[in-house]
Amino acid sequence: DLWAFVRQHETLCKNHSDTTKMIYEAIESAKANYNKSLTEYMSICSDYYSLNELLLQHNSSLDERMKSVQEHMQKCISDFQEYKRLTKLYPVMNYNQFYEFKDIETFRLDGLTNSDFYVNRFFVWDYGKWIDQYYAKLKSDVLPLRSEVEQINAKYEKAREEYAAQKPQEAVRTTSSSFSVLGVMTTRRSSGSCSPIGSRCVSLRRWQAIRLYGMRGATVP
Repeated sequence: DLWAFVRQHETLCKNHSDTTKMIYEAIESAKANYNKSLTEYMSICSDYYSLNELLLQHNSSLDERMKSVQEHMQKCISDFQEYKRLTKLYPVMNYNQFYEFKDIETFRLDGLTNSDFYVNRFFVWDYGKWIDQYYAKLKSDVLPLRSEVEQINAKYEKAREEYAAQKPQEAVRTTSSSFSVLGVMTTRRSSGSCSPIGSRCVSLRRWQAIRLYGMRGATVP
């Protein structure tokens, strides 16, 4: 039957068109999410001079930015997996892409280039792994030190108030109650890019020398 054949062919064409559209949308979504991760990571690099500065100034706002980088990267991987699933069912001639992860070893040097999702072999920066390493460093070195500094500052403020109460006639040198690791960190900025997270990164334990000083901005040896 001619009409049955035409209707069958029309259905096949429609299915092919729908499948092609899904394949295109999957690869484009993967690219878009990767670009969002890249853009946010580049923004973080432009706002912080070194990895130590990034760690020492960590706050809830930075948490949200890190979360954005990681979530978009996860969506990129998920979209690319969907693309591969579709192209396995409906092969696309001359397209059989695979990617490899590339580690971010040096903050502000790595992780800043885009990738071509249409070549058969390409790499993507492993933002997820870098963020996991970053938070491991934050929890092991910075957060305990930040807690220690807050305790030192509380003791200093208490001693200053007691001294002021005992000798009200004398001028008491005051300091900001917001004494922080940041106040010391700015005196020891290093030039160039920071070493990668790991053994080559300058140990943040040297900031514990802060306990030897009572004034904001004192230079750490």
